[in-house]
Amino acid sequence: MSAAVCAIDSFNDSQMELLQQFERKTEGIFETFKKESKQEEISMWNVPLWPVVESSKARKVILSKFLRARNWNLDEAGDQLLSTLRWRKQLGVESHSFLTEEFPKAFDDIGRVYGRDKQNNPVVYNIYGPVQPDEVFPKGSTIQFVRWRLQLMERSLRLLDYENNECCTQVHDYQGATMLSFNSSVKKASRELIKIFQDYYPETLCRKFFIHVPSFFGTIYNLLS
Repeated sequence: MSAAVCAIDSFNDSQMELLQQFERKTEGIFETFKKESKQEEISMWNVPLWPVVESSKARKVILSKFLRARNWNLDEAGDQLLSTLRWRKQLGVESHSFLTEEFPKAFDDIGRVYGRDKQNNPVVYNIYGPVQPDEVFPKGSTIQFVRWRLQLMERSLRLLDYENNECCTQVHDYQGATMLSFNSSVKKASRELIKIFQDYYPETLCRKFFIHVPSFFGTIYNLLS
C-alpha cells in the first residue's frame, strides 16, 4: 500500500502565501458565524477550526479545500466556507443524533464504507441493484435517502486524518440494476446530492469508479446531466 498525500504537500510558494492570506481572512468568517450560531467552538469532520490555538496541518488542509475549489479566489472561497458552516449548522450534521440516525434495513444493501484503496483512502460503495424504491423513497420523497447519503459521507470523511490523506474513493456498482432502479425519485435525489456535494463538500473526492455498468446507463447519464 502506497502512502497517501495531501494536496497541500505539493503547494508552491505562491499557493502557500494565498493559504496564509485565507487563514487570516477566515478569522472574520468564524467570528461572523460564531455570532450567528452562538457556538464557542467550530469544527468540520473532527478537525477543530475555531478558536485557533495553533493552526495544525489538518486545519490548513480543510481550509485549502475551499481555496482549491474556488480556483484560489479568496473572496469566493470565504463565501463558500461561510455558506458551508451555515448549512452544516442548519442540517445538524455535526450532531450525534445525525451521525447515529437509524434508517430502514433496505439501506443496508445500497451503500457502505468498506476498506481502503492503495493510497489508504476510505472507499465508499454506492450499490444500485438492490434499491427498493418504496422503502428508500417512501411516497416518492427524497428526504430520507438524502439524509442517509449525507450521513454516509460524513462517516467516511471522519475516517481521514487530514495529515496523510484528505479524500475518499467512491465505487458505483450497477450490478443487477434495471431501468426501474432509476425512477424519478432516484433522479431527483441524485441531482440534489450533486449540488450539495459541489456546494458543501469541496475537494473531498479522490477518484470515482463505475463497475457493472448496464448498457442503458448512457441514456440515464444523459438525463441526469
